[in-house]
Amino acid sequence: MKRILIIVIVLLVAGSSLSTALPPRKSSRQQKAIKAQLYSVEAQLRFWNHQEKSRVKPAEANAMSLTIGKNVRRLWQEKLDLQEAAEGLGIPLEPKRQVKNTREEEDK
Repeated sequence: MKRILIIVIVLLVAGSSLSTALPPRKSSRQQKAIKAQLYSVEAQLRFWNHQEKSRVKPAEANAMSLTIGKNVRRLWQEKLDLQEAAEGLGIPLEPKRQVKNTREEEDK
């Protein structure tokens, strides 16, 4: 009992506590907000990728391709910025799921 008391006193005098010994935890609300923004950006990227494959009237093709290119560039930049912010906060990013393309890979 005396040993524990001495250890606690030494820790308090040295200025370290259990809360400073643990890594700082960022607010879960901020983490959820960044994850939601990333999910939103990825959904928008999927939308514009789908628009690339859709049929467009020849007269509208030029304007549509400019719009798609502008939006995709902006979204990719936003996604990279959000991923950088997520790494800074220590938010683990979910890895991409790999799809098995051949039977050989399925057998392994």
